Amino acid sequence: MDTTATPPPMPALRAPVRRQVFVRGRVLVDGAFQESEVAVEDGRVVAVGAAVGAGRMVDARGLLLLPGIIDLHGDAFERALQPRQGVGFPAGLALGECDAWCLAAGITTPFISITDSFEPGLRSRDTLRGLLALIHGGQPLATDLRVHVRHEVCLVDGHAELVEWLERGRIHLLSTADHLPAHDQPAKLARYVASVARRSHLGQDEIGRLIAGAGAQRELGRRQEAELCALALRLGLPLASHDDASPAEVDASVARGCSICEFPATLAAARHARTRGAAVLLGAPNYVRGGSHLGLMGVAEALQDGSIDALCSDYHFPSLFHAPFAMARRNQQTLAEAWELVSTRPALLADLPTKGRIAPGRDADLLLVEDLPIGPRLRGVWVGGREMARFG
Repeated sequence: MDTTATPPPMPALRAPVRRQVFVRGRVLVDGAFQESEVAVEDGRVVAVGAAVGAGRMVDARGLLLLPGIIDLHGDAFERALQPRQGVGFPAGLALGECDAWCLAAGITTPFISITDSFEPGLRSRDTLRGLLALIHGGQPLATDLRVHVRHEVCLVDGHAELVEWLERGRIHLLSTADHLPAHDQPAKLARYVASVARRSHLGQDEIGRLIAGAGAQRELGRRQEAELCALALRLGLPLASHDDASPAEVDASVARGCSICEFPATLAAARHARTRGAAVLLGAPNYVRGGSHLGLMGVAEALQDGSIDALCSDYHFPSLFHAPFAMARRNQQTLAEAWELVSTRPALLADLPTKGRIAPGRDADLLLVEDLPIGPRLRGVWVGGREMARFG
């Protein structure tokens, strides 16, 4: 994908074009491609078909017109905050960079996945608090950015603050997880200690004390988790589990009210989630790379089995753009079917009724894409009817 672009203009600084018409593109409409015209007015699609009327013309000849990507779990923004171990950058700068990265990957509605953990530094409550202040404080962004909070069960301090954020609408998707390994899992514990060391300035002894202290809070954390999940359900927020490894873990997640099963570790867990009515959300890098970097279930395996509902970027934004084209090249799905995994279905899972399709009344979140033999190239991105990036 060509990532040379004009600097993405900020919504507050650019007057929208009231009416524009995309002409002679291959438009994804109702699960199939058709040569058509699409009229956009005041940020919404108003007509799809032949000769939809006048407006500023956007020449889409030879290009695909696709609904913008909706990314329910993207944590690659952490690399903008801390590109090297122990090297941090201001959160405002990092958030702007993340916004531009998402545009370059065709992600018009990113849910940045912010970890709410007992760790200091990158995945701390302080970092989450600072990012929420920027996101809801008016920092201009080109994408329709949302917040997905990944709450670690063993963080018990600040429970009332998290409850308040949920009640005030500061969080748009909640997932809970317990990544703290038990002491009888030495290999998993060693990996965890190494990952904490990479994200912090702590020494081995300090990390040991941190883990011991967090583990002692697990029982209270479980009670708080139940309260948070019940609150999310009352508020109508989508609720997700994380890394369920077995049908029993899936059952526990569904009992808490989870409707999304993120990154199930095994095919048995993925199958069971769908039988229990939970949607399976998997990472696009897994498919693009040819497998899980942790040696867990492959997306290709789940796709072959029919045990997948949607894709997310996980730790690599561009993979979410490339995965549907790769699925089509490998004849696992048509491009129209595969694109639903990154647009239509995520919109349904996140309860975003105006997104995910090109149809009258829907948000004009649109991508112009050139599908070349060497791979797809993103040519333009519109968010709410505004052209936010143009790629050479």
